[in-house]
Amino acid sequence: MRTIACAWIPCFLLLTTACSSQPNPSDGAGGEGGSGGSSISAGGSGGSAGDGGSGAGSGGAGGSGGVGGSGGEGGSGGAACSIATTAVPGASGFLRLPQMVLGADGSGALVYVATMSGGGKNGTHWAKLGPKAAPSGASVHIDGFARELDVAAAPGGGVVLATSSFYGDTTLRWIDDSGATTRTESIPNSANRKRPAVAVANGITYLAWVIDAFTAGAESDALWIAGYDDSKMVFGPTQVTVDAKDFDVHLVTVGTDVYLVTAGTLLAWSKLDATGNLGPSVVAQSGEGKDTSTVAVSQGHLAFGWTNVKSLSPLTRNVELRVAGLADGADLGKLSIDVENEQGPELVGTEAGFSLAFTSEDPAAGALQYFELSPTLTVSRKLKVASSALGLGNGTGSTVGLAIGEAGIFLAHGDPNGALFTSAIACSP
Repeated sequence: MRTIACAWIPCFLLLTTACSSQPNPSDGAGGEGGSGGSSISAGGSGGSAGDGGSGAGSGGAGGSGGVGGSGGEGGSGGAACSIATTAVPGASGFLRLPQMVLGADGSGALVYVATMSGGGKNGTHWAKLGPKAAPSGASVHIDGFARELDVAAAPGGGVVLATSSFYGDTTLRWIDDSGATTRTESIPNSANRKRPAVAVANGITYLAWVIDAFTAGAESDALWIAGYDDSKMVFGPTQVTVDAKDFDVHLVTVGTDVYLVTAGTLLAWSKLDATGNLGPSVVAQSGEGKDTSTVAVSQGHLAFGWTNVKSLSPLTRNVELRVAGLADGADLGKLSIDVENEQGPELVGTEAGFSLAFTSEDPAAGALQYFELSPTLTVSRKLKVASSALGLGNGTGSTVGLAIGEAGIFLAHGDPNGALFTSAIACSP
């Protein structure tokens, strides 16, 4: 699944983590307080909120302590927040797709894509995270070719990683808490350039992948699904008909239910059972969503978001979010956030609604921003987390990971030098 909220515990938001503010690690200077800058507009019941700030920063290695901003209104009574940022040891050449799977105490794993052009090794990497998503040990190189990935909590512990590559087959790997791959399942003749999707429910690991038309030399993309138990494939590979030539796929879990989501001409979803059968299709009635890059569910609402290119010269992007009824696709709200060269919105469903993170080239508004949203996308809190966060992957998709659970709010992000970090956010009620 694309955005993981402590995948083996219920998704809910408890802002109780006590963290001290840390410096922006990319420049060795003290941490910066939040400030305004981005433009927010909403439809339906959406609203806006002031920026939240972080506490005073302390000096990074070789740097001096900066002056942190004071807590902004945040849309929720002026609550102040603190941010603790830690570098991932040995991570270099960070490119894109940092994804976390965390347990109840915030420990777990981080996977990401790196490039040797930034001093790293090409392909997919795994890193261990201790409590509160603190990096714990050096990264492990998993695959030298795969640059598209998704991750979920494995049924017996550890993670299950789905990867795809133009140069190799779509592959599932079960990785334990030490970074060792304990099981591998590959789909023959499944090379492609699109991101796969993986989810785990009822002891079944669900995999969905798209054979893109360019790779296959075909007229349209082709969607396939498969399912695995603890020892074998239990259904598939099965091709699924999609009424679009160009599309992407997502998997979302709601309790023990799994939904297959396709973003093609329209956004559509169906419940997928443990034998590979699909239920009736539901379509987003707003008529939007063909460029959807992130999907999350909360309180019977399905939120979806994408990066919208507003102009090519100069390059200007913004965040577009929509929310629909999970059962009927009814249009329930929208939110647009204008910010300089945005990329990679990441959504997570919470008990209170949704959380959102994205990166941009707007240091005034926050190169890494975090939002808390109601089920209908009203903004209740906005935070500037870092002033530099795009990494080496500018223009290549998501460069932020987001996970939320009992232990707090956690983000994974890079800097322009290809380093990789995790940040823990703690806010007063």
